[in-house]
Amino acid sequence: MDWMVPKLSLSAEAQLEHNVRLMREEGPSDIEGTIRIACSLIQQNAMQQAIIRQAVGHIAQLEMEQLLGGPKPRLCFLRKLMERLGVKHI
Repeated sequence: MDWMVPKLSLSAEAQLEHNVRLMREEGPSDIEGTIRIACSLIQQNAMQQAIIRQAVGHIAQLEMEQLLGGPKPRLCFLRKLMERLGVKHI
């Protein structure tokens, strides 16, 4: 599952490091701003996790349909199982 390991470009790594240093330096002196950023990041993280979970579920469904030769009635069982596991398809 190497595709699930994030790989940042050098410029993205540099930007990330810059933002982390900036937050460490200026965060303690601007508590309100730091709280706003933290709340925004919590919301963003929840949305991104939902998108990733739905995308992985959708890809799994497409791969199963391809393996079985297309959508068929027996996939209803797979869909129900995925829903019980909390994997929502699109």
